[in-house]
Amino acid sequence: MLLLLFGSGLPLKVNPSYLYTGQKLLPPKRDTDRVCITVDFKDTLAQGETITSAEWMVEKSGQPGVNLTEMVYSISVIDGTKVLQMIEGGESGASYEPYCIAFTSSFQKLSLPEPGRGILKVR
Repeated sequence: MLLLLFGSGLPLKVNPSYLYTGQKLLPPKRDTDRVCITVDFKDTLAQGETITSAEWMVEKSGQPGVNLTEMVYSISVIDGTKVLQMIEGGESGASYEPYCIAFTSSFQKLSLPEPGRGILKVR
């Protein structure tokens, strides 16, 4: 149901949600696909701590520090310990590293996936 939040009313192909669980590679996507990536901070939050806000970055593999904002579609959705984000576009044949920066009620700044993990290939 959360995927409907991102719809524009036009027919749209949205692949199933990609849940990051520590894997090096996420399933590949086509350059025309919009996918929902989910990260879960449950293992990094202290008891009673909550996520208060989050933002997503996408960097092309091998080009750290260059945020490709055009690939981040709409706003992040916080669902308890999880943060969901729609990612779209990219160049066919390229690899990208999307990651989430979450800010918590205890003023922590957390990031998932870790650098070099959760790589998204575009075909």
